[in-house]
Amino acid sequence: MDAQQKQFVDIITTYGYGRASDSRWFRAILRDLLPTAPPQRIHALVDAASDGLVSDLQPLLTDPHREMRAAAFRQRLVANRGWQESLADWTVTTWFLAIRHGTPEGRPVVFDCPRCRIRIQVPGRQIGDRIKCPSDGCGVTVRICSEGKMVELESETQPELLRNKDAVRVVASDGTGDFRTLQEAFSASAGANEINLQLRGGPFRFRGNETIRGSCSISGNTNDAPVVIECEQCPCFIVDGGTLTLLAVSVVSAPDSPKLARPLLKVKRGAMSVSSSKIQSAAHSGLEVAGTGASATIGQSQIMTSRGNALKAFDGATVRMDDCVISDSRNNAVSIESNAHVVMIHCTIEGGNATGINIRKGRLEATACNISRNGDYGIDACGGEVTLNNCSVQRNGSRGLWARDRVTGEIANCDFSENGRGANSIDETCRIHQP
Repeated sequence: MDAQQKQFVDIITTYGYGRASDSRWFRAILRDLLPTAPPQRIHALVDAASDGLVSDLQPLLTDPHREMRAAAFRQRLVANRGWQESLADWTVTTWFLAIRHGTPEGRPVVFDCPRCRIRIQVPGRQIGDRIKCPSDGCGVTVRICSEGKMVELESETQPELLRNKDAVRVVASDGTGDFRTLQEAFSASAGANEINLQLRGGPFRFRGNETIRGSCSISGNTNDAPVVIECEQCPCFIVDGGTLTLLAVSVVSAPDSPKLARPLLKVKRGAMSVSSSKIQSAAHSGLEVAGTGASATIGQSQIMTSRGNALKAFDGATVRMDDCVISDSRNNAVSIESNAHVVMIHCTIEGGNATGINIRKGRLEATACNISRNGDYGIDACGGEVTLNNCSVQRNGSRGLWARDRVTGEIANCDFSENGRGANSIDETCRIHQP
């Protein structure tokens, strides 16, 4: 067995092969627990199970002619799926090894009820499920997490583990924490008003489209590189009436994530705080903040995107950025629209294909910022308000500032040199004070 086959056999031994028919769950588990496996192999294992290979292989355990019958299954995968013979051979062999070592139900998990202390045994396939204590007069709900290494006491609506507001739960990819995967941690927190997670190891594959309506904090190790969260579906997190705090994490789009014009992070209502982190995507835009009840505070972080805006604020949203870098955007790096208000202090906006900061009836306050080397304008303002203080707007492809349609504001102590078509173009309808 190669290393990935050994890991897969251990997964099936723990969880059982009876749940392999649940393709969505099975694919998520394999992505989390086989982080070094090529995506092609993970998809092959899941797709083969969907095609009925698991049930087909079970009789072969006692069949003296199993090699011949297994060859027929390999040829079926080649013909039906269009796979190469080497991939089909590896998939059939891996599944056969897993079935030989595992069971449909998985390794039994034995634990004592946290309340009445009665001994309970459940099959491994129920790891992550809610289980009601069978003892008369007890009736509490428990959850087995982290591959059976931890048992949580729950109420019917909210985990006891997550009810303590000060409790920080560890998500460790090596299995030494409270949870092994980020998806498992969020599944366990269903209904909780507050959750605080600390990530160790990684990268953590995450399904995404997670809506935050309560208070959620996710942090990595501030003394080390940001912990990576690979998002399959975007937005990764949607703040809708709650608060989300990200500290020392790197939110990126997974390599096989669909290339759609959606943000990695989105705030509809509520607040987001991002510190010492990175937002990076080759397939999506970065951060979108929309609505009068939406706000974001970003400090000492990077936003790097190659599709859409790195930051888009509109419909009255507010954003504050301190000591941040926005770079390499294919579209306008920053877009401020329809009464949104963005404050930037000691920020760098550079290397974008289009305009550095695009304003459409929004409000920008920038202090000690560097807006340079963007393909088009440094700042393009149509309506709204622009206040610049001690900023450098240099070496952009077109002008440093293009203002029109009644833009107001103030510019003080700024450098607009070395732009492709000159410093500024401000039409007569604008009222921009330049002391």
